[in-house]
Amino acid sequence: MVAMKVPTDPKGIKVLIVSVDHFVADFLRGLVKAHGYDTEHVADFHEALVRVQHDLSYVVFIDDSCWAMENFEKFQLRMQALIQEGASIILLTDEKMKQHLEQLSTMRFFRIVKKPVSYLQISDVMADLMIV
Repeated sequence: MVAMKVPTDPKGIKVLIVSVDHFVADFLRGLVKAHGYDTEHVADFHEALVRVQHDLSYVVFIDDSCWAMENFEKFQLRMQALIQEGASIILLTDEKMKQHLEQLSTMRFFRIVKKPVSYLQISDVMADLMIV
C-alpha cells in the first residue's frame, strides 16, 4: 500500500465515536478533543454509516460494546460497509475479545487499540493518522 500524506492540521478530520457505552464515548471524546479534533458520538452502526456516506473526512472509533447488539457476522458486515465508504477504522477492545480479533485480521482496520485506552494511545493513533 502506498502511504499518502494528509495535512498535519486536525481541521477537516472528524472523529466519529460509535459506542453504546456513554461513559466510554465521553471519555474517548475528551481524549480526542484534547488533540484538537472535532468529535461526534452515535450509538449504532446505521447512523455511523449515514454520517460517513455524507462526509468522507471521518475517522471512526468503534467500541467493542457495539458487539453486544450484533452477532459477529453482522458486526463484520457493518464494519466492512464503513471501510468501503472510505472511513479509517479504529477498533477499541479488551483482551477477552482477542479470539475475535484474529477473525477480523483480514479486514482493513486502521488500528486496533486495546482497552483501557489512555491519552498516550490516542496521541499515537492521532499521530499515525497524519500518514494514511
